[in-house]
Amino acid sequence: MKIKLLFLLLIPSILSFSQDGLKSITSEISVNPAALDFDTTLVEYTATLQTVVKNTGAGILTVSDITSNRPVFKASPTSFTLSNNQEQIVNVTFTPDDQGHFYGTLSIINNSPTSLVEVICTGEGKWPLGLEKVNLTSKACSISPNPVRDKLILSLKIPAEASISVNLIDLSGNKRELIRLERFVSGVAQMDLSKYIRDLPNGIYILDIQAGNDRFAKKMVKL
Repeated sequence: MKIKLLFLLLIPSILSFSQDGLKSITSEISVNPAALDFDTTLVEYTATLQTVVKNTGAGILTVSDITSNRPVFKASPTSFTLSNNQEQIVNVTFTPDDQGHFYGTLSIINNSPTSLVEVICTGEGKWPLGLEKVNLTSKACSISPNPVRDKLILSLKIPAEASISVNLIDLSGNKRELIRLERFVSGVAQMDLSKYIRDLPNGIYILDIQAGNDRFAKKMVKL
């Protein structure tokens, strides 16, 4: 009878130990920082900040996805696995598509008890160098290749005869006149700008293009 009683007393202890053991191997997630402020970024340019995801539990932490509710904010990588005390740096980019204030959230989906963790993202979009809002995406204007090394061709579709001027602006606001009031008939105008860019320092520039009453801006990367 004593043996049976001892066996019955041991069962709760074993169950308690098993439950505590299960708790001890749970993954836990921490994110630092949990808010990212990109400040002011030029329209269609990309700024990058980082946040660190850490597994502070004993189990394996699996991040299955990181989603964004605003396309201007993106995270990379979006999935990974972390063991105890392991960290993963997540790069978060902000690419404003217009001028104004942007607010968004990144949702980190994971297998910890806190299955959804959010990172708040804010940023301000600004048109480059004080330019008025111009058409950065029009198919009527293109440059190639881009990035550029020592050759650059500007192509414009002109609906009517027009005078064309082209200025090159760096990110400090310095302007260099490339072409002034060169007249083209309607159709596709192609201008070889290679001689103007060969000796440029590497960096990012804006081509400010005026064609009659139309104005365009193209981002150019010099390598």
